[in-house]
Amino acid sequence: MTLESYSKEIAIIRRVMLEGDFTTVRRFLQPFESRLDVRDFRAIMFRIHRQRLFELVEEPDEIELRELLEQDIGNYCTAE
Repeated sequence: MTLESYSKEIAIIRRVMLEGDFTTVRRFLQPFESRLDVRDFRAIMFRIHRQRLFELVEEPDEIELRELLEQDIGNYCTAE
């Protein structure tokens, strides 16, 4: 699997992330979970959630921040 084969998808993800719509990013990436190695998928999701965290630190939304820390990041931080 190469990045070139997913260039359109990467462009879409980038655009949606720049818009700050992380829910759409997660939904868009879910079908790729079965196609990628578990470690690769977790690394991708961790980086996306890390970016979301950075943005929430800059412009806090307490409810979103709590959800991110309690649920989302924890799902991708486990060692495997």
